[in-house]
Amino acid sequence: MTISELGAIGEFIAAIVVLVTLIYLAIQVKQTQLAVSANTNQAINDISIQLYLTAASCEPLANALALSFQDGAKLTNAQYQQVRGFWSAITRNAENVHFQYRKGLLEEAQVIASTEILCRLMRKNPHFRKLWDSLGTGLRPEFRDWMDERIESKKNGDDETSTNQGDAVK
Repeated sequence: MTISELGAIGEFIAAIVVLVTLIYLAIQVKQTQLAVSANTNQAINDISIQLYLTAASCEPLANALALSFQDGAKLTNAQYQQVRGFWSAITRNAENVHFQYRKGLLEEAQVIASTEILCRLMRKNPHFRKLWDSLGTGLRPEFRDWMDERIESKKNGDDETSTNQGDAVK
């Protein structure tokens, strides 16, 4: 066997090794993406649980929220700030879910579910719509526009469960 034949065999073996390495790296990237997605999902669930536990275990906040559901105009300044702070926290959580979805780390159903309560509240209660508006430019424009579309489409009776929903989310 000549040196050139040995060189050709070496090049062939090197090509196979490169191919095997690329396949291995592709598998590793997929596994890493799944792990990041699972961690993101868990972190968002933990935040959501903490927010709702806070509302349930803090009597002044629970009372302020209950009053705001009935008539937001009857809130004291302190109660208004409590409700606004809680509203801001759940809105930020929903904004984060939307952002993570746009980055491909969450499923479409998660972003829909995490924002549905906000949309319902804003559709049915002008107090919560005012709170939404008070957040102003502090939210990402794409999230704010997407939420405004969802609020208005449901008011107009549009069905958001179509198969093209993913396009609307992004």
